[in-house]
Parts: sequence; C-alpha cells; structure tokens
Amino acid sequence: MRQIRRLQEISQEELAFSAGISKTYVCEIERGSRAVSIDIMGRIADALEMPLEELLQRDLTKVGSNKQQ
Repeated sequence: MRQIRRLQEISQEELAFSAGISKTYVCEIERGSRAVSIDIMGRIADALEMPLEELLQRDLTKVGSNKQQ
C-alpha cells in the first residue's frame, strides 16, 4: 500500500482523509502493526482509485516476497 501511495504522490494524511481514517491508522497499516478489515481496505482502495482486488493482490504479493527473503 505504501508503494502505491507514494507512486501516486499521496501523503499519509491525504490518504487518511480520503479514506475516512486517521493518519496514525494509515501509518500502522503500512508498517504491518495493525490488522485491517475488508471494509477499511475497500475505503483505502477507493481513495487510491483502484479496485480492491488489485490492492489486495499487490499487498499479498508483497507479503509472499517478504517471506522468501
């Protein structure tokens, strides 16, 4: 999610506002220290103007590549 946000040149604060969540929550999600509901992921996907499925796929691919390192 962080990589997508940065590629779109969106700050954590802007993403949080667009998704209706706190900046702290965005930060915790990006660090992987906070569990996220599908509802919140949907709101984040909307804020990033991308399908939820694509956001989830990218995040799952990242998780899989981190385990192999």
